[in-house]
Amino acid sequence: MLNDHNKKSAHNIIIFSAIWIVAIGILMFSLYQNLGYAKVINYSGVVRGATQRLIKKELTNHPDDDMIAYLDDLLENLHTGQGSFNLIKIDDENYRNQIQSMMIKWEEIKTEIKNIRAGESPDRLFSLSENYFDDADRMVHTAEEYSNLQLKQLIVFFLFYLVLSIGAFIIWYRFKQDELNKVLYIDSLSGIPNLTAFELNVATYLEKKQDKELVVLCFDIDDFKFLNTSYGYSLGDSLIKIIAKVVKKVAVQRDCCARSGADNFYLLAENRQDLYVHIGTQLIEAIQKECAFDIASDISFSFGGFKIHGEIEIREIIDRVHLAHKNAKSMKSDAIVWYDHTLTVQLLEDNKKIKQMHRDLKEEKFLLYLQPKFDVATQEVIGAEALVRWQFSKDVFLYPDSFIPLFELTGNIFELDFYMLEKTCAYIKTHHLEQSDFKVSINFSRVTLYRKNFREQLFIILDKYDVRPTSLEIEITENSINGLSDPIIYLLQDLRQQGFLISIDDFGTGYSSLSLLSSLPVDILKIDKAFLLDKHNEKNIQDILGLIISVAHSLNIKVICEGVETQEQADLLKALSCDYGQGYLISKPIDENDFESKYLARKERTVR
Repeated sequence: MLNDHNKKSAHNIIIFSAIWIVAIGILMFSLYQNLGYAKVINYSGVVRGATQRLIKKELTNHPDDDMIAYLDDLLENLHTGQGSFNLIKIDDENYRNQIQSMMIKWEEIKTEIKNIRAGESPDRLFSLSENYFDDADRMVHTAEEYSNLQLKQLIVFFLFYLVLSIGAFIIWYRFKQDELNKVLYIDSLSGIPNLTAFELNVATYLEKKQDKELVVLCFDIDDFKFLNTSYGYSLGDSLIKIIAKVVKKVAVQRDCCARSGADNFYLLAENRQDLYVHIGTQLIEAIQKECAFDIASDISFSFGGFKIHGEIEIREIIDRVHLAHKNAKSMKSDAIVWYDHTLTVQLLEDNKKIKQMHRDLKEEKFLLYLQPKFDVATQEVIGAEALVRWQFSKDVFLYPDSFIPLFELTGNIFELDFYMLEKTCAYIKTHHLEQSDFKVSINFSRVTLYRKNFREQLFIILDKYDVRPTSLEIEITENSINGLSDPIIYLLQDLRQQGFLISIDDFGTGYSSLSLLSSLPVDILKIDKAFLLDKHNEKNIQDILGLIISVAHSLNIKVICEGVETQEQADLLKALSCDYGQGYLISKPIDENDFESKYLARKERTVR
């Protein structure tokens, strides 16, 4: 874009340069022509003076034929603009008449000179010379007037040309400045200001010291990359344009809003109780109305906000609202997160984690934990789920909810996913689990599934440890299956054909319908623990669980329920024909060594 702008600017500069070259050329030509007029004026005066000298000589009996020849040639030059004197021809009608009259009278004078030389009286020659002098004097003045008129016209023309050119240049310059401002300060896709312009506009607005409570909001579309990948970038562009229209309406003025990056939006707004709800409602309504796809129900936003108090620099405002927005992204809540000083402390902690987590990945301080899965009917351990714990320091172990969002935020979640896959495969191989029916489930984020080389990397790791797909169960969350693109569905179908089991984790926490299960390559349905923890709607929960299990079985899908903590819960699941359970009734997640000694020792002896 900047390249095109530079090319256009260079083209316009060439045009303006050409215009000025032409103007200078015209000026030089006109000046040259005016010098020619001056020369004509000079020689017109010469005619006047030379004729008087000639008359004096003739009257005093000093004939001068050379002077006569000189004047013949000079008058002819003045008349025609041709000859040895290199004079220009003046096309003024008055001057042309006067020079014509002068040439006629000159012929009379020459005749009278001949007569005097023949002995006639000089009286008539003297009278002729007086009249001729007056005519010559008028001719000089006529030439001067014509020359002055041409000079004035030249000056007027050049001044007009100068004013016109300068005016055109100013208009062009302002137009180019507007274009440049658009490039520098306007987001080309959305048509609203960029972050740089937003900072300038907000700073200017705040200087007015409006008697209003103002806030700066920063928000983005959750999983925007996923939407682009699933529905295409044209849909993403449409969403950006739709959102831009809304923020322009909500902002205190049209230029106090911005887009930055892929889908980050900013706006300065009046503080009101329902601000967040107000904006959210307008955004969803606009998407429902204008978007070509019916995806409004699948779209959510993460809002961060900062309430402006007292004198504060715009850069600090932006930093604080960024922090609030970052926190909102990590929390994944539907409510707006407002900045407070505790977020700064959290930011420092998160930054410390981010700096450390890549190093600790290399040093293998992310540890494999396993939680057993059991057969509900027999309570025999039949498999396990691979989980991760971070040994942050010697005695501090962090749970996934404190660092998984940071991996997602930095875009490096796939590194952790493949790292855990390697750990799991190594564990399966070490304990010969591929030779039994014991299966280990492993979680993959949606971001990892959408990586172009996911399948290739998956099988590279399996081949490295000589682990068969039949030993692994791939878990994806219910939220991840919403809006799955056809390529990902085909991928899951392919993996299933290769021998992997495919399970949906946390079923019941999202918005998936049971009918969706029939269109997905699913082997196992994992019911979220929230169902068992709800004590207020026990009868309804039992009915819902029974329905889910019944539908799943009709589709040849096994069911496992999380959060089984009591025997009473296990008995309920057994009565409902649930296949498997997972929870503290059998064991919490434990490290790989404890899991080996507690659950695998007997199996290893049996296999051997």
